[in-house]
Amino acid sequence: MREESEIERRIMSVFRGERPDRVPWMPRIEHWYNVNRVLGTLPEQFRGLSLVEIYRELNAAMRLYVVGDWVFGFLQPPYGSDVMPTPFKTVSGASWMGGAGEGTEEMAIKREKAGDEITTEYKTPFGTLRSVERSSEHGRAWYIVEYPVKTVEDLKILQHILERTRYGFDEEAFEKLDQWLGGQGMIWICALRSPLQRLFIEYMGVERTVISLRRHKDKVEEIMETIKQVDNKCYDVIKKSPIKVVNLADNLDCRIVSPDLFKKYYLPYYRERCDELHRAGKYVITHADGFVKTLLPLFMETGLDGVEAVTFKPVGDVSVEEVKDAFREKLVLVDGIPYWHFLPEVSMAEFEKITRKVIHAFPDKLVLAISDELPPIGELAKMHRVPAIIEEEARLA
Repeated sequence: MREESEIERRIMSVFRGERPDRVPWMPRIEHWYNVNRVLGTLPEQFRGLSLVEIYRELNAAMRLYVVGDWVFGFLQPPYGSDVMPTPFKTVSGASWMGGAGEGTEEMAIKREKAGDEITTEYKTPFGTLRSVERSSEHGRAWYIVEYPVKTVEDLKILQHILERTRYGFDEEAFEKLDQWLGGQGMIWICALRSPLQRLFIEYMGVERTVISLRRHKDKVEEIMETIKQVDNKCYDVIKKSPIKVVNLADNLDCRIVSPDLFKKYYLPYYRERCDELHRAGKYVITHADGFVKTLLPLFMETGLDGVEAVTFKPVGDVSVEEVKDAFREKLVLVDGIPYWHFLPEVSMAEFEKITRKVIHAFPDKLVLAISDELPPIGELAKMHRVPAIIEEEARLA
């Protein structure tokens, strides 16, 4: 195993409970880069540079997320024509976040792209599931317009598909990706979402899931248990991989996931996953980019090492002080500066104020970044200012 780069040591010291020499700065700018590249509006000094080269110019660490069979920020076929090494492979069945592996003798998989839509069909002895995704943002983002599970009877088909899903890890692809990164950050993984969150976001949609959970609780809980058991195969692969930080990637929002739902279906799952991943030497976070005020008191009970993308007011529903009190200097905050503060209508003085406030509130438990991404019209002057603020705060500490 290679030695940690200076950037990686700084980031990992936060998770290990050590004091870093300065706060790590690890923003996500992929969406900003992709949209401006499509529109031809990349700043002159960045034209012709790769994404990782732009991170180097910005004096920032890249959080390079592996997400199933793709790498975040790069649209590989059928979504686009980007080419990147992909360490994690869905050998067969249904990948996460809309992807798909190969079919089997008992399951045929067909994917077609027509215009701005991709249709995926899984044909099984129990019936067919069909989903449709549509592109937005100049073809650089995708969202589901037709969920695969439309009735409670479809859950039997989903179970058949999941039970035939297999995962693998390509060490050579990981090495190539790591070499491409060149020490300018870390490779993390967005792992499979927890069972109920998968139903909400990937398989059924919020409304259909809530109604089904109310009317057919036993069947919904049965498929949730199937999801959990099948996911064990994926986590076995993750545990053996060189990746150090695992994101459960749940996109939590308390307007959908109430405290009662969280206590019943998320807390036990989080505790179990965190325990097994910790035993494998991994650090575990989740993604909570929605409203989280009523969930804040529960994060300390999860076993998580940190939470990503908690967004402060005026974008989110929590203050810096509320999150600081809830995290009790135990949980790592990943991100912190609301994306809103990077917009042109926000003054540099106001931007500096929130940046310094976040640094002061979480001095040893912070991987500073944007909650959760730089908008396409975000101001680069503010991006350049952050490393200088970090240096100034380090000298004053």
